[in-house]
Amino acid sequence: MPPPTALLETFQGVANDDRDPDNILFGTKPPPFFNEVFMSSRAVFLWALTLTLLGTLSVAADESPLFPFTISQDSPQNAVNASRWFDAPAGKNGFVRVKNGQFFNDKGRVLFWGTNLCFDNCFPSHEEAEQLAARIARLGFNAVRLHHMDARDIWGGNKAKTLTTIDPEQREKLDYLIFQLKKNGVYVNINLHVSRWFDDRDGFTGKDQRPKYDKGLDNFYRPFIELQKKYARDLLTHVNPYTKTSSIDEPAVCMVEINNENSIVRQWLSGTVLADMPDPYAAEYRRLWNEFLKRQYNTTAATKKAWGCQDVPLGNELLASDAKGYWKVNTGGVAQAKLSQSGKEIKLNVETVGKDSWIPQIVSNNFAVDKDQMYTVSFRIKSSTKQSISTGVKMNHEPWTNLGLSQKIDATTDWQTHTFQFVCSASDTQTRIDFSGFAPGTYEIVDVSVKPGGVSGPRADETIETGTVPVLSKGGGRYPKAAIDDFCKFLIETETKYWLEMDRFLKDELKVRQPISGTQLDYGSTIAQAQLDYCDIHAYWNHPTFPGVQWDRKNWYIRNRALVNSPDHSIFGHLATRRVHGKPYTVSEYDHPFPNQYGAEGLPMLAAFGRFQNWDGVYQFDYGKPTIKETTAMGSFFSIYANMVQLAHNPACYAMFCRGDVAEGKTTISADWTPTTELTILQAQKSTRFDFKGLGLDERLALLYPTSLEIKSNSTSSSKRYPVIPDDATTFRSETKELQWNMSEKDKGFFLLDTANTKLFTGFAKDGDVFGFNDVDLRIGQTRLGWTTISMVSLDGNGFGQKSGGKETRILVAATGLMENTGMKFQHLDGDKITLADQWGKGPILCEGIPATLTLTGVDLKKVRCYPLDEKGNRKDAIGVKQADKGVVVELSPEHKTIWYEIVVMP
Repeated sequence: MPPPTALLETFQGVANDDRDPDNILFGTKPPPFFNEVFMSSRAVFLWALTLTLLGTLSVAADESPLFPFTISQDSPQNAVNASRWFDAPAGKNGFVRVKNGQFFNDKGRVLFWGTNLCFDNCFPSHEEAEQLAARIARLGFNAVRLHHMDARDIWGGNKAKTLTTIDPEQREKLDYLIFQLKKNGVYVNINLHVSRWFDDRDGFTGKDQRPKYDKGLDNFYRPFIELQKKYARDLLTHVNPYTKTSSIDEPAVCMVEINNENSIVRQWLSGTVLADMPDPYAAEYRRLWNEFLKRQYNTTAATKKAWGCQDVPLGNELLASDAKGYWKVNTGGVAQAKLSQSGKEIKLNVETVGKDSWIPQIVSNNFAVDKDQMYTVSFRIKSSTKQSISTGVKMNHEPWTNLGLSQKIDATTDWQTHTFQFVCSASDTQTRIDFSGFAPGTYEIVDVSVKPGGVSGPRADETIETGTVPVLSKGGGRYPKAAIDDFCKFLIETETKYWLEMDRFLKDELKVRQPISGTQLDYGSTIAQAQLDYCDIHAYWNHPTFPGVQWDRKNWYIRNRALVNSPDHSIFGHLATRRVHGKPYTVSEYDHPFPNQYGAEGLPMLAAFGRFQNWDGVYQFDYGKPTIKETTAMGSFFSIYANMVQLAHNPACYAMFCRGDVAEGKTTISADWTPTTELTILQAQKSTRFDFKGLGLDERLALLYPTSLEIKSNSTSSSKRYPVIPDDATTFRSETKELQWNMSEKDKGFFLLDTANTKLFTGFAKDGDVFGFNDVDLRIGQTRLGWTTISMVSLDGNGFGQKSGGKETRILVAATGLMENTGMKFQHLDGDKITLADQWGKGPILCEGIPATLTLTGVDLKKVRCYPLDEKGNRKDAIGVKQADKGVVVELSPEHKTIWYEIVVMP
């Protein structure tokens, strides 16, 4: 979601109840295929020298210019129209419900391959809605997640005065969109709170001092909770004049999400302004915390004793008495900043900042600290302009771990004195104090001091009895670890209460019939989310980074990396090993943001992997603009409506995930997950690594088997055994033998999917490399990046080549490489970072033609036709095919100026 805070590491998976005696978790031997995973080095057949009959595919990059190719906005009934597989209208087979840990309706299991509509895109005109719904269905999306509606657009003309009353004109547009989506077989996923952020219009002061969109705060602040309930009632119980039903009675509405990317736990971990809010918000936060302590310990004295609070006199100064030469400035090689020192006075003049938000940074030389010892830090500071900066005490070496103090402070034009006390989390002989986050300006810092000693825990005037024990920060400050552990417990208890209250309201009061989720699993308590109907998660591969102001279109970068080179430690394992056993599982946001040059790989790989893992839904983020005009250029990091190389493979994605072309794994590896486990990880790691990695397990197991977390009681002990994967393993093959990752050549990885009705290659290949599938051989020529994505789908489900069974077989082939706007200007930064700044170029969109040959085995030349397809997906003139010993050879070539083809094998 723009602006998503979603980290790149997020995801989960669901379990299988088959408990075979030889199951790897309960027996002593692995399935027979396990050793095969590591026996072959490349698991493909390279026959470049022997397949001379296929001709030469070596096309130099400069001989294969990019050509304009824009997939049309209309939806003709041709080979690329995936809506042929839909059972329209959506909801015709009854409500979606949860059965045996999956989504079902009256007809059977339901799976969702979807996209997101955001902001004003949820409120198109009638003409736009008709075209949009048909195109979304044609592209192979059978679900749409309505997202960010509450930011501003649903309030329409009312937003000048209030963000609590839905505008009737906007509601009517939304009603018509839902009607059109339903008509075209597309289900609707409704999000409630996403980005509404109250202010003085509705009587809520201090907006700038509250968390963005009131995240975390709305988990406990009663007025916000009641307004969430009002919005849900207004939105879900309204009768749509076009469908004649309300959303709660509409089977085309497949699910409801309470609160996007929202958890008091995540807000606390991110160190936001939650602890520094003004009243009445801070007062309520503090009141709940003191009530929790009273239930736990009854008195302040008992609390201090349980926490092991200290009162230690201050010791000797740890910093050098003469600051000259003791401090250094880190400019990251980019920032322009000059540091001068005189005694205990430090002066920093910043002209420009670095590409990372913490550059420039002032760093002290080394001193030593001891675990569990109290320390007191003090200094005075002023600046030429008011600016928020950060200070902290951390290791002065890798892994640069914070040791107990991480604090934001305000530097102003007046001298400010700051004193912080903290309990050290680890012993270290090379420790530093630093200051960072400076904006251009002049800063003076004097009398910086670090001394052992201080008072830990509440001060004398801070008591449970008066409700004045302050809420705690992630770093803990002057509070010992036992206090922070209690605060973690308080946070989980607080958000759990909120999620269950909202779930009961929707079901018991509003009578919502659809499955309900709370928020995304990587944001807070997994135990809490597992108490609702289904679990959800988000992930992005190389999400754009904004070193300065968020969403600054001039100052950003992405990492231009291919996921196929690192599936063993990115995305897939994180997603699969967070899945909760016995709960439907969806990934409601995923994308390879543009202009990543490998953007075509993500969705096909995720579709194959998700179905192997037995997930229930995946939603690309996001669709973009509903427009009746033809798309001219990519103008967004995310919007797929203009991303031709992603759109071309989407029918294959639907076939893999929803049609069931990919087989589900059978041997589920599950790890026990208890409330104690979750709390311990939060307390010890200060993170929500609620997955295999957080448990110390190998998340690469997800490349071989379905994985999940299995919720257990705290009394359960586990003796499960897990397969051991060699540390240097570079090839992975799923237990179904359909999915295969190969990273044997550094930075030249590839992925293969080989099923009866869908084949997929994505990754790097040398000119002339041949990859053998059942019934098809694929030979790849020279491409601009030495990389390509090629999907092949049997549209009628009749297989390929000789396995077609004498029936007519139509095969949709999508072959993609680079895609750019005309005149786009790349800037290469350090490492693999790239940016366009504001030089995105203009239309038309340009695509690369891929040189490749397909050999369909065991078929007759007279029975095969191949048609390049135009931008509407209609056939152009047939191209020649050749007979070879193994079958019929079809050549794909840049000269056809297309990214997709239709092959027909007649009976």
